[in-house]
Amino acid sequence: MRMANPLQQETSLYLRQHADNPVDWYPWGPEALASARTNDKPIFLSIGYSSCHWCHVMERESFRDKATAELLNRHFVSIKVDREERPDLDAVYMKAVVALTGRGGWPLSVWLTPEGVPFFGGTYFPPEPRFGLPSFRQILASVAQLWETRRGDILAAAEQLRGHLQQQAATPTGLPLAFILTQALRVIRQTFDPESGGWGGAPKFPAPLLIEFLLALDGSPSPFKDALSGATEGLADSQRPVVGHSEPQLQVMIQRTLDAMAAGGLYDHLGGGFHRYAVDTAWRVPHFEKMLYDNAQLARCYLHAWQATGKELYREVAVDTLDYLVREMRGPAGSFYASLDAESEGREGAFYTWTLAQLHEVLDPTEVRLAEKIFGVTSEGHVDGASVLHRLGSNDLPPEELSLSMLPTVKAKLLGARNRRERPRRDEKIVAGWNGLALAAFAEAANVLGSPEYLRYALAAGRFLHDHLLTEEGKLLHTFSPGTFSPGPSSGGTFGPSRDKCDLEGFLDDYASVAEGFLSLYQATFDERWFVAARALCDRAVARFRVPGEGFFDTGPEHEQLLTRPRSLSDSPTPAGCSLLATVLLKMHAYTGEDTYRGLAEEALAPLTTTAIEAPTLAGQWLLAALMAEHSITRVALVGDPDLTSTNALLATVLGQYLPLLVVALRAPGQPTSIASLGDYQSSAEQVATAWICRGTACSPATSDPKELARLLAYQRDPLEREPPP
Repeated sequence: MRMANPLQQETSLYLRQHADNPVDWYPWGPEALASARTNDKPIFLSIGYSSCHWCHVMERESFRDKATAELLNRHFVSIKVDREERPDLDAVYMKAVVALTGRGGWPLSVWLTPEGVPFFGGTYFPPEPRFGLPSFRQILASVAQLWETRRGDILAAAEQLRGHLQQQAATPTGLPLAFILTQALRVIRQTFDPESGGWGGAPKFPAPLLIEFLLALDGSPSPFKDALSGATEGLADSQRPVVGHSEPQLQVMIQRTLDAMAAGGLYDHLGGGFHRYAVDTAWRVPHFEKMLYDNAQLARCYLHAWQATGKELYREVAVDTLDYLVREMRGPAGSFYASLDAESEGREGAFYTWTLAQLHEVLDPTEVRLAEKIFGVTSEGHVDGASVLHRLGSNDLPPEELSLSMLPTVKAKLLGARNRRERPRRDEKIVAGWNGLALAAFAEAANVLGSPEYLRYALAAGRFLHDHLLTEEGKLLHTFSPGTFSPGPSSGGTFGPSRDKCDLEGFLDDYASVAEGFLSLYQATFDERWFVAARALCDRAVARFRVPGEGFFDTGPEHEQLLTRPRSLSDSPTPAGCSLLATVLLKMHAYTGEDTYRGLAEEALAPLTTTAIEAPTLAGQWLLAALMAEHSITRVALVGDPDLTSTNALLATVLGQYLPLLVVALRAPGQPTSIASLGDYQSSAEQVATAWICRGTACSPATSDPKELARLLAYQRDPLEREPPP
């Protein structure tokens, strides 16, 4: 055993949480792999993240146990990995465990040959046999014995698994997008939960990307419905997907899911924001960790749903979620932290749940009755005798003597008392891609809600990404660990010299997410430097992550060469790099008119074809990109002084609507631009703004009238049901 556990020196909170274990942990790296080869020992690889509840459970039960540690130290080289710092490792070995067992999750427990080839794996293993699982010590003893007595069989099985994983990574042949969308819609309808919303059974995960696709499809032009109808020939009527604008079935899936998530315990009714997932089908009892990526995507999704439906609940949820991110997850220089733990006081959900006794400590008797009636607090509770707050249905409104006007006071009192509890630990890792998702959410909210405050947060996040995570040569870093923070005059602060520990290049999804965020910030400010930055990220992503003839991969030439070159094949819980990059490339094509971007977007879509057909609930971003590619994006070009009333009136007409298949560009008269969609357009008068709407190579006549612009936009949205422009 080495004298010191090197995890103490790591930037990862998750790794440091294991620094005092009696297990002789290594971080992933050459030293660990060399030790395995030199000592001829198999590797035990444990992958998790700081806010993972079952990771903490296994750490307490097994990795702190001296007898278990003795088995690990004697027979294995043990490596601990933070999946948020090394998603490439997680992707490769998760695929291996799913291939071996049919399921995956965290903590991920994998046994490898000294060359890093997996041969056995699973997720959580208990300290004693239970849940139909052998104990972790039994597993360790069995694997150690097999390594000594049947090594040839293990090595043969490992090579067979290696071949299977490499075959999985091959690029499939493409199919017509309309056909794929049709097949996907059939599966989406079949797997929808009509009672509680969402898709599938327990545990139930939010699916903001899938809802984004359904929202866009519901507002898509009628010609797209015709394009899909040809792909449904030969299907029975019951099998034909329902598509097109304002289709009731799409609205049922969208609104039932959003309503149920907002009413259930998945949503934090006191502090805003969403937990990771629900352990039941009704969204009532959550797994309590809170992730930046979930809340960024859900805030944007509810914002779009409010635009599309006008339902005030969705605006409230979006605002409360964004405000939660500012209050609980925002760093001093404008970036956003990774996650909040599920546990506090040694118990999952202790920070969020309530007993009746706790209510009586905070509220008067009348207020307690209202809280019981509104939030479903019972003496039995949901988790260890405590209740998860959730909103009951309209049939369970309080009796007349309990006025709902008391509810804000009740919530304020409960929130104040909750804030005095021991808080869940926060992982202050800054992940580039997740910050890109948050940037996009705040930038769009600034536009849609007309909020200078949200614009300030978006600008701070954009500056942080640009100044701290982009190098001078244009390389995007994956994570940033701030080290020592000191106040600064411009961006709100400067960071001490710990950046050398965070020099891993970003992955494909980081590039795509930050590019998407920069494009959203461009549309919130029309400051062209954000467009230029987004385009530079796209071009570098193409250069670094694309293999001609094979498509895009998650890793580039600077990343470690692993067992296989990883390529994420699902949009869950965050968009796959390929599908989000395809979305951004399609927007770049619309902005620049360069057909190369569209061709690259179609190439990026190819790897997820199978997922989109067989598991479309895990392919929401892919489906949205395919919808964009099939329909093509509408462009609005405006020329006008940004300070003019006429310019802002035209912008309000465009930005006040939910138009997911549209990009907007603006320049002042006489100003140069690198955005080709603005072309050589000139306003008719210096003091009057002018707008053009284009799709493909066709453009509408110029207009300076907001009402006429609204009519032209309506025609673009549904040309078969609108009067064409003159």
